Amino acid sequence: MNNFVLTGFVLLLFSFNLTCQQEGKSFLESYNIDSKSNEMIYLPKELKEISGLAFAGDGFLFMHNDEKGIAYKFDLKKQKVIAEYELGEKHVKKDFEDIDVLKDSVYMITSDGVLYKFSLHDGKDEIPFEKIKTGLDKKNNIEGLCFDPKTNSFLFACKDYPGKGYKDYRAVYEFDIVNKKLKPEPRFLISLEQLKQEYDIKDFSPSGIELHKKSGHFFLISASPEVIIELDSKGNLINAKKFNDKIHKQPEGITFLNNNSMVISDEAKDKKAKITIFRKRK
Repeated sequence: MNNFVLTGFVLLLFSFNLTCQQEGKSFLESYNIDSKSNEMIYLPKELKEISGLAFAGDGFLFMHNDEKGIAYKFDLKKQKVIAEYELGEKHVKKDFEDIDVLKDSVYMITSDGVLYKFSLHDGKDEIPFEKIKTGLDKKNNIEGLCFDPKTNSFLFACKDYPGKGYKDYRAVYEFDIVNKKLKPEPRFLISLEQLKQEYDIKDFSPSGIELHKKSGHFFLISASPEVIIELDSKGNLINAKKFNDKIHKQPEGITFLNNNSMVISDEAKDKKAKITIFRKRK
């Protein structure tokens, strides 16, 4: 074996080992989810029922409420809403559950499986939109949406019916955005029995999902009970933790900033709605 081939083999082996280490390592441990020192930003009253959350780059987040087709652009530095994007002339009212931003387009998903897409170039008042049926419906009760660049697809986290034969699981389905077609089998299945046995978590009802780009892992949150879990890229359960329900009364949305800080949104209950920024431990 010549030196060139040997060097290539060593580099390939190193890359494989590094990938394996990443798969088994928990990145959730990098965040102190119970600390009261995490930065909290309280939101204006129009976002009291905040649901979805998405990072749009350059220090901006997109947010939305539960039942109105309005996306709010939020400046993290100024800590205020700087723009609103309202869908259509008839003021769309649906059970919107999550949001994502791809380039110059915003996507919002409803619980009954309809994607609403609009362009940021269309202005901010009563903007036109496209409706995309995903193949899932209200019995699945979609609450989480995120984009997976490796498969060029959206992932949908279902709060309720996971599909036939998956009674004791929660399901995440994959939707090809080019062909606009749902893959028939779940991409991930989350075992409720495993959560109970290994982490003493008695239930899990996904309210949000997001890709942790550095690790390739997926983080999912539940509003009731208040829980966060971590899956590796293959869907294996890596870690799970309970939120302090005195701090996080209803976690609904999750996203990550460029510096890997995690952001969680909490709907208002007895206080104002808020987002919490969890800085990554060094």
